[in-house]
Amino acid sequence: MRLDIENRILIPFMVLIIISISVMTAVSYLNGYNLLLANETKNYTYDLKEIMTFMEKFHEDFKTESIQAQEDIISYYHESGKKEMIIFDVKSNTVLLNNSGADDNYVDNVIGEITGPDDNVFSEKDSIFVYDVYEKYNWMIGFRIDKTKLHYDVLENEKNLILVAIVAMIFSMQAAILISYNISRPVKKLAEYCDNVADSDGAYDKIELRRDDEIGILSKAFNNMLERLKRNT
Repeated sequence: MRLDIENRILIPFMVLIIISISVMTAVSYLNGYNLLLANETKNYTYDLKEIMTFMEKFHEDFKTESIQAQEDIISYYHESGKKEMIIFDVKSNTVLLNNSGADDNYVDNVIGEITGPDDNVFSEKDSIFVYDVYEKYNWMIGFRIDKTKLHYDVLENEKNLILVAIVAMIFSMQAAILISYNISRPVKKLAEYCDNVADSDGAYDKIELRRDDEIGILSKAFNNMLERLKRNT
């Protein structure tokens, strides 16, 4: 099916609008995700420093009762319900505390994949782990960041921007339709008038297109041509 001039103008406009607004929304979403991830990682890093300081002080107070100190620490953080916190005994390969909401086997498998410090941040398919090691107990202590939840949080934060982008896209499309119609209508009118001139017996009136753009210039040139034809016939 051949495209008429209106569609030839309208379709590229709409494609350009959709691509531009979609790219802008995607970039904004990615920036929001990265900022939120950086903020979460930073907060958990500070939490880990506080936990390490607390555990060191606790250990110093109970040097002679190390086992009891470890049990008290686990009990304290279990009762406090600190969200997303994990304590893993590296030596015995045992999950001592899991407030992350993930299955113990999952936590065990993921921690088993951590092979080095790697800035104390480990990322896998569904989660990001921010962790540190308390060497005196041979414990790996960390926090799990759920990527799926992070995406939902970003959507919640960016929902107003996404709504504005959708509204802007709708208005832009309406504007594109009006622009396309405003360009194509006089062109179609001029083409129709040319057909009428071709079919007439020499009696024809001037075309009236009051425009200051190129189409107006074209209509004036066409009228001048008709004047010359009248004078020469």
